[in-house]
Amino acid sequence: MLYGNDREQLQVHISRIHEALRKMKNVQDVVLDAHPVAPELKIVVDHAAAGRFGVTPPDIIKTVEIALGGADVGKVFEGEKIYDIALRLPEPARQREQLSSLIVSRLPDAAPIRLRSLADIYETDGPYEIRRENGERRMALQFNTTGDSTDVIAEIEALMQGELSLPDQMRYSIDGRYREAQ
Repeated sequence: MLYGNDREQLQVHISRIHEALRKMKNVQDVVLDAHPVAPELKIVVDHAAAGRFGVTPPDIIKTVEIALGGADVGKVFEGEKIYDIALRLPEPARQREQLSSLIVSRLPDAAPIRLRSLADIYETDGPYEIRRENGERRMALQFNTTGDSTDVIAEIEALMQGELSLPDQMRYSIDGRYREAQ
């Protein structure tokens, strides 16, 4: 297992470890846990532009949160039943192209300030699932050993202390049957 908080760094290091294990003679069936990605919409506030228009970043974020995720704006009472009234943009308007036209605020002359003037909006790939343990992201490799697993683990430990050493903010553990047997 590899632990840390930076997804990109974890991906780089787990890939290096994966390649090193595949080259070891007493290691077989090396499998990197699948980390599927999902499309993600990134909105990065341009603080300078927000300042020029007199709009605070929290106001921009709140407007986008309501537009995308919705917000309860009232209640409807029907006899004994109570229903929330939610405000949210319809699905087509929540796409990147249409979202850039979202009016975040208005100037004193009532001219609209659109999201595209205050933030960069782009699509990227993000993790479909974030696996965590004790508050840290984790990525895993699985492998089998042939021969004496104690020698193989010692070789892996030497690699991890040497050419595969990790940055201070990351750590690893070797778990499984080997650890259970100790």
